[in-house]
Amino acid sequence: MPLPNPWYIDAEARHMASTQRLLANMATEGQEGVLAAEHLSVRALATPGAGITCSPGGYGVLARHAGGNFETYLGKVSSSLDVGPNGD
Repeated sequence: MPLPNPWYIDAEARHMASTQRLLANMATEGQEGVLAAEHLSVRALATPGAGITCSPGGYGVLARHAGGNFETYLGKVSSSLDVGPNGD
């Protein structure tokens, strides 16, 4: 069985999504959660009330589907979010 193309062998390269998830897993060393200490920090609302503010940042979630060993999904929250007591 031939090996699949290595990551970005040329400008026209196309790769399976699982290869991208593998690279994400390698970059995060197989860990999941926030990518840095200041990412997605939680603090009280500027005006006291029921809820919190979540700062921008990145996060990783391990793949848990069949065949998803050594794969991680990455995500990013681009701006601060106010989150109410019911998650809205």
